[in-house]
Amino acid sequence: MQHIPVKFQRIHGEELSKEILVNIPCGSKWKMGLACIDGQLYLQQGWPEFFKHYNVLYGYQIFFKYLGNSTFEASIFNYTTMEIDYPKPPPIHQTMSKEKGQSSKQGERKSRTLDRIKSMEKFEALDKAKGFVNKPFFKVIMQPSYVKPKNPRLRIPAFFATDYLKSKSGSKIELRIPSGKSWCVKFTHHKLKNETTARFCGGWRTFVEEN
Repeated sequence: MQHIPVKFQRIHGEELSKEILVNIPCGSKWKMGLACIDGQLYLQQGWPEFFKHYNVLYGYQIFFKYLGNSTFEASIFNYTTMEIDYPKPPPIHQTMSKEKGQSSKQGERKSRTLDRIKSMEKFEALDKAKGFVNKPFFKVIMQPSYVKPKNPRLRIPAFFATDYLKSKSGSKIELRIPSGKSWCVKFTHHKLKNETTARFCGGWRTFVEEN
């Protein structure tokens, strides 16, 4: 079971039906049962299958966005805060029903195996990252907009940009990986009213494609 945050329950609890729909970025849809236990709401039926299908491991993060009408959009991020590679082609899961074809089960097992291999590779990358001792540093959860084909850019924490990179706005920043290979990206820093935005843009696409 997955507990639904109390704050969310206070705002939207009364409008949720006993069956909710969870949409995944790859197009997959999951129906889950909502249970009320001791006055608290939980995702129950369908949640274990969802968890297992995407091979969600300890340390992973799942972000839910409420779309209304008992429908959520969920994105899954691994240890490295990178969004996972979702199994394809996207199936439509009727998890309230127990009927599944044998071929579907085989496909799911294969997808879980591939996901597990990818998770191990990414865990090793994170383990190497723990050896970094140089500071200051920041972490960013990768979003689709950061790697999309047209004009991708990375938004970085405003506090970091203000404290360490503000004077470099409009100039080139060097990004270097452990192997020693490096890329140059353009850094921009703007402040409009009370909001500060900082991004890596020109050159970021090349960095993404080669990593």
